[in-house]
Amino acid sequence: MISRRRFLGGVGAASTVVVVPSWIGCKKASGDIVLGCILGLSGENSSLGTETKEGMEIALEEINAAGGVNGRKIKVLYEDTRLDANLASEKIQKLIDRDRVLAVLGDAASTPTLAAGAYAEKAKVPLVSGSATNVEVTRNKRYVFRVCFTDDKQGVAAAKFARDTLKAQKAAVIYVTGNKYSEGLQAIFSAEFEKSGGKVVEKVTFQVEETNVQTFLTKIKDAGPDVIFAPVYPSDVAKIGPTKLKLGITAPLMGTDGWDGPATRAKGVIESIEGSYFTDLFAAEANAAAKPLVDKYKAKTGKQPSSLVAGGYDSLKLVVDAIKRAGGNPTSEQLRDAIEQTKGFSGVTGTFDIDKDHNAQKPVVVMQIKDGDFKYHSQIAV
Repeated sequence: MISRRRFLGGVGAASTVVVVPSWIGCKKASGDIVLGCILGLSGENSSLGTETKEGMEIALEEINAAGGVNGRKIKVLYEDTRLDANLASEKIQKLIDRDRVLAVLGDAASTPTLAAGAYAEKAKVPLVSGSATNVEVTRNKRYVFRVCFTDDKQGVAAAKFARDTLKAQKAAVIYVTGNKYSEGLQAIFSAEFEKSGGKVVEKVTFQVEETNVQTFLTKIKDAGPDVIFAPVYPSDVAKIGPTKLKLGITAPLMGTDGWDGPATRAKGVIESIEGSYFTDLFAAEANAAAKPLVDKYKAKTGKQPSSLVAGGYDSLKLVVDAIKRAGGNPTSEQLRDAIEQTKGFSGVTGTFDIDKDHNAQKPVVVMQIKDGDFKYHSQIAV
């Protein structure tokens, strides 16, 4: 599921705020309904954005094939943030001020979403993410929403799984400095693990540009943990897994939704993390309603849809559902109200409400790396 996610230090300053034009959210009841989307579609960990877009595109095809909204097609304009906070601020401003979009979807990661959310609040235009899990993304926001759970739930679930299922007494933690997702999750996991009677015996952190993590993992090996918590992204898993194997560390890794990506599945990486686990936003096996998406995505790509695909699909479906509930031709303010009132939305990631803090209420999925693939293991309600 760069909480997800991204890893630049802090949130970049938004562009200078201009007076919000009166036309924002006011559209004639003819022509396309235009939505914007900010995603990291290039650069490191671009799979987060490209897979989210793939899910949105399938949802878009279904929506428009069914007649759109009152016969009006939905159109989505995409802007590439490279998962950068400053670019996210710039791109959302362009979509709102230049393209006059009704709402914005994205980003797939938390740091750019935090930056974009600041402008969404000022412009009074809804922003909906499918996978930005950092708690701060929606905190005290009127216009920012997400269709995923938050890291406080994910971190607690990971600690609960490590203690109750893996029976771990000692844990080590490896995380990325300056990554809001990674920093936030390690703190939540550590607190919950020790609250439940375990002990965190070692913590190591590295910079996002780090290419060699052997020194950090050697410290972990010397501490002798029963489990290693690694709330990182696919490019980081690709460093940690093979190095762990090389050092002969036998303790399993416990990851988070950020693991879900091609770099984690890559040959030489997936084998090195066999027997490890990670929390996630979605498992096709956990929801029969996901089968149509699974079939369509497999037909297009030959692959099983990831949580990012599912989050992108659900985020667009939810926004269009809210447009319909708001009368089909809402202002951005009216659409905000409709999204906030969402109850019992049936998505591929589950049936959920949007709560008072603008987050989706749903269980945390646990996946296992087994036989060289991601396998559904269980769900944890927190």
